[in-house]
Amino acid sequence: MDSIALEAGLVVESRYCLDHWLGGGGMGVVWAATHVSTGQAVALKFLRPEYAAELGMHQRFLREARAAAAVRHPNVVAVREVLENDGFPAIMMDLLWGETLAKKLAQAVARVSAAGQVGCNRCSQLWRENLPLRAKFLPRRICSSNSD
Repeated sequence: MDSIALEAGLVVESRYCLDHWLGGGGMGVVWAATHVSTGQAVALKFLRPEYAAELGMHQRFLREARAAAAVRHPNVVAVREVLENDGFPAIMMDLLWGETLAKKLAQAVARVSAAGQVGCNRCSQLWRENLPLRAKFLPRRICSSNSD
Protein backbone atom coordinates (compact mmCIF):
# COMPACT_ATOMS: atom_id res chain seq x y z
CA MET A 1 0.00 0.00 0.00
CA ASP A 2 1.47 3.36 -1.00
CA SER A 3 1.75 6.19 1.48
CA ILE A 4 -0.74 9.04 1.41
CA ALA A 5 0.50 12.61 1.66
CA LEU A 6 -1.83 14.52 3.97
CA GLU A 7 -1.60 18.20 3.16
CA ALA A 8 -3.82 21.24 3.05
CA GLY A 9 -6.01 21.24 -0.05
CA LEU A 10 -6.22 17.44 -0.35
CA VAL A 11 -9.82 16.36 -1.04
CA VAL A 12 -10.82 13.18 0.78
CA GLU A 13 -13.57 10.95 -0.62
CA SER A 14 -14.56 13.80 -2.97
CA ARG A 15 -16.28 15.48 -0.01
CA TYR A 16 -13.82 16.89 2.52
CA CYS A 17 -11.06 19.38 1.79
CA LEU A 18 -8.23 19.36 4.35
CA ASP A 19 -7.65 22.80 5.83
CA HIS A 20 -4.91 22.47 8.44
CA TRP A 21 -3.28 20.00 10.81
CA LEU A 22 -4.70 20.05 14.34
CA GLY A 23 -2.61 17.46 16.15
CA GLY A 24 -1.61 13.87 16.42
CA GLY A 25 -0.98 11.00 18.76
CA GLY A 26 0.56 7.58 18.70
CA MET A 27 -1.90 6.09 16.26
CA GLY A 28 -3.45 8.92 14.28
CA VAL A 29 -3.33 12.49 13.05
CA VAL A 30 -6.21 14.96 13.08
CA TRP A 31 -6.94 17.58 10.46
CA ALA A 32 -9.52 20.34 10.28
CA ALA A 33 -11.47 19.99 7.05
CA THR A 34 -14.41 21.54 5.23
CA HIS A 35 -17.25 19.64 3.58
CA VAL A 36 -16.99 20.68 -0.06
CA SER A 37 -20.76 20.92 -0.66
CA THR A 38 -22.06 22.32 2.62
CA GLY A 39 -19.06 24.28 3.90
CA GLN A 40 -19.42 22.56 7.29
CA ALA A 41 -16.22 22.46 9.35
CA VAL A 42 -15.33 18.95 10.51
CA ALA A 43 -12.39 17.08 11.98
CA LEU A 44 -10.86 14.11 10.19
CA LYS A 45 -8.71 11.65 12.10
CA PHE A 46 -6.47 9.49 9.93
CA LEU A 47 -4.52 6.38 10.80
CA ARG A 48 -0.85 7.31 10.58
CA PRO A 49 0.43 6.31 7.12
CA GLU A 50 3.21 4.17 8.62
CA TYR A 51 0.53 1.92 10.19
CA ALA A 52 -1.81 1.65 7.21
CA ALA A 53 -0.11 -1.49 5.88
CA GLU A 54 -0.48 -3.24 9.24
CA LEU A 55 -3.81 -5.05 9.26
CA GLY A 56 -3.88 -5.14 13.07
CA MET A 57 -3.52 -1.36 13.35
CA HIS A 58 -6.11 -0.82 10.63
CA GLN A 59 -8.60 -3.03 12.51
CA ARG A 60 -7.76 -1.36 15.83
CA PHE A 61 -8.40 2.07 14.30
CA LEU A 62 -11.79 0.92 13.00
CA ARG A 63 -12.67 -0.57 16.43
CA GLU A 64 -11.84 2.79 17.98
CA ALA A 65 -14.17 4.47 15.48
CA ARG A 66 -17.03 2.08 16.27
CA ALA A 67 -16.52 2.43 20.02
CA ALA A 68 -16.41 6.23 19.84
CA ALA A 69 -19.50 6.31 17.61
CA ALA A 70 -21.42 4.30 20.21
CA VAL A 71 -20.80 6.87 22.96
CA ARG A 72 -23.34 9.67 23.37
CA HIS A 73 -22.20 12.19 25.97
CA PRO A 74 -21.79 16.00 25.99
CA ASN A 75 -18.08 15.63 26.87
CA VAL A 76 -17.29 13.23 24.03
CA VAL A 77 -16.91 14.34 20.43
CA ALA A 78 -19.50 12.78 18.11
CA VAL A 79 -18.22 10.45 15.39
CA ARG A 80 -20.29 11.00 12.25
CA GLU A 81 -18.74 8.72 9.63
CA VAL A 82 -15.90 6.30 8.92
CA LEU A 83 -14.15 6.79 5.59
CA GLU A 84 -11.55 5.00 3.50
CA ASN A 85 -9.25 7.22 1.46
CA ASP A 86 -7.16 5.07 -0.90
CA GLY A 87 -7.07 2.30 1.69
CA PHE A 88 -6.34 4.64 4.59
CA PRO A 89 -9.14 4.77 7.18
CA ALA A 90 -10.37 8.08 8.55
CA ILE A 91 -12.89 9.07 11.18
CA MET A 92 -15.07 12.12 10.50
CA MET A 93 -16.25 13.89 13.62
CA ASP A 94 -17.49 17.23 14.82
CA LEU A 95 -14.85 19.93 14.91
CA LEU A 96 -14.71 21.45 18.37
CA TRP A 97 -12.83 24.57 19.36
CA GLY A 98 -11.42 25.16 22.79
CA GLU A 99 -8.29 25.17 24.84
CA THR A 100 -5.79 22.36 24.76
CA LEU A 101 -5.27 20.15 27.79
CA ALA A 102 -1.72 21.51 28.06
CA LYS A 103 -3.04 25.07 28.33
CA LYS A 104 -5.68 24.08 30.91
CA LEU A 105 -3.05 22.31 33.02
CA ALA A 106 -0.73 25.30 32.81
CA GLN A 107 -3.54 27.56 34.02
CA ALA A 108 -4.31 25.22 36.92
CA VAL A 109 -0.64 25.12 37.93
CA ALA A 110 -0.49 28.92 37.77
CA ARG A 111 -3.56 29.21 40.02
CA VAL A 112 -2.16 26.76 42.56
CA SER A 113 1.19 28.53 42.48
CA ALA A 114 -0.46 31.92 43.01
CA ALA A 115 -2.53 30.57 45.90
CA GLY A 116 0.58 29.07 47.46
CA GLN A 117 2.38 32.39 47.12
CA VAL A 118 -0.49 34.20 48.86
CA GLY A 119 -0.34 31.67 51.69
CA CYS A 120 3.43 32.00 52.02
CA ASN A 121 3.20 35.79 52.03
CA ARG A 122 0.55 35.74 54.77
CA CYS A 123 2.56 33.28 56.89
CA SER A 124 5.64 35.42 56.48
CA GLN A 125 3.70 38.53 57.50
CA LEU A 126 2.35 36.85 60.63
CA TRP A 127 5.80 35.55 61.51
CA ARG A 128 7.30 39.04 61.19
CA GLU A 129 4.56 40.39 63.46
CA ASN A 130 5.36 37.65 66.02
CA LEU A 131 1.74 36.53 66.01
CA PRO A 132 0.73 32.95 66.74
CA LEU A 133 0.26 31.23 63.42
CA ARG A 134 -2.64 28.94 62.66
CA ALA A 135 -3.43 28.36 59.02
CA LYS A 136 -6.10 26.32 57.32
CA PHE A 137 -5.72 25.40 53.69
CA LEU A 138 -9.12 24.88 52.15
CA PRO A 139 -10.17 24.19 48.57
CA ARG A 140 -10.38 27.37 46.47
CA ARG A 141 -9.12 29.62 49.27
CA ILE A 142 -6.51 30.00 51.94
CA CYS A 143 -7.58 31.21 55.36
CA SER A 144 -5.18 32.14 58.07
CA SER A 145 -5.99 33.21 61.56
CA ASN A 146 -3.99 34.48 64.47
CA SER A 147 -6.76 33.90 66.98
CA ASP A 148 -7.90 30.74 68.75
